[in-house]
Amino acid sequence: MQSVVLLYPTCCIYEIVILNYFLKVTGGDVVFVSMDGNPVTATEGYSMNVSARLTDIDAAQTKLMVIPGGDIREIDQEIVYEYLRKVRQERNSGRNLCRSRCASTCRSVGGDCINAFCGS
Repeated sequence: MQSVVLLYPTCCIYEIVILNYFLKVTGGDVVFVSMDGNPVTATEGYSMNVSARLTDIDAAQTKLMVIPGGDIREIDQEIVYEYLRKVRQERNSGRNLCRSRCASTCRSVGGDCINAFCGS
């Protein structure tokens, strides 16, 4: 099982730096993805390479879905919501849904807005 981090232009990396550190040092498999599989420049100016497109990652193998805060207009797409629904379905109807302050990331998945989508 892997943790998937969806990076996009305008995402705020400072929000997930410590999370990513702890995932890595505890032996977690962390995969950085973007909508198109291309590198992303975050709000802070960091240019980051990704391993794949979001759609290349098997939702059944996703243990944790992390979406950093930021202007989500670029990822406010049905393909993201569909992926989240698949992860939720695989993770037993979304138990451990982590709520946060994001804008509308969860509108089509059901429930409250989320910044991270957790499975256990």
